[in-house]
Amino acid sequence: MAIRPPVGDPEFHSKEYWLLNKTLYGLRCSPRHWYNRFTSILWQLGLQSTPNDPCMFTGAIISNSLVSPTAPLHVDVYVDDFVFYSTNPNVEALFQSELEKHIKVDFMGDVDFFLGTAFAWQQQDNGHISVHMSQSAFNDYVSHRFGVN
Repeated sequence: MAIRPPVGDPEFHSKEYWLLNKTLYGLRCSPRHWYNRFTSILWQLGLQSTPNDPCMFTGAIISNSLVSPTAPLHVDVYVDDFVFYSTNPNVEALFQSELEKHIKVDFMGDVDFFLGTAFAWQQQDNGHISVHMSQSAFNDYVSHRFGVN
C-alpha cells in the first residue's frame, strides 16, 4: 500500500509516496485491513460468521491439541475489540491459546462493559454463571445528551 508522507516532513517531495509493509493505526483503511486479517484467523480456527451479522462468529474450534472440546464458541467483533464466550471454559482457554499463535492479544478478563452494554456476572448456587446485560448507562448518556431526561 502506498501513502503520501505526513504534512510537515522536511524531506517531502510532491511526487513522493511511502510503500508500507503493513497497515498503520489511524489510516482510513486500517479498520478494514484489521477486520480482514482477524476474520481470516477466525475462519482458520473453524469459526463462521452468522448469516445476519458479519461481525458475529460461531463454531467449534479446530485445534491440533489432543482434546478438542466440541462446545460452540461465539465471538463478537467491533473494529479492534472483541468479546468471546462459550458454555465450556475449556473452549475459551483453547481459543485464547490458538489465537495467540497468530497474533498478540491482551486478554483483559471477564467483560464488564462493551459497546454501551454493562455486564453483571453472578455465580449461582448450582455452579452455573448468569449474566445480566443492561444498557442503562448508554440510555442515560443519550437522554442527557439530547435533553430528554
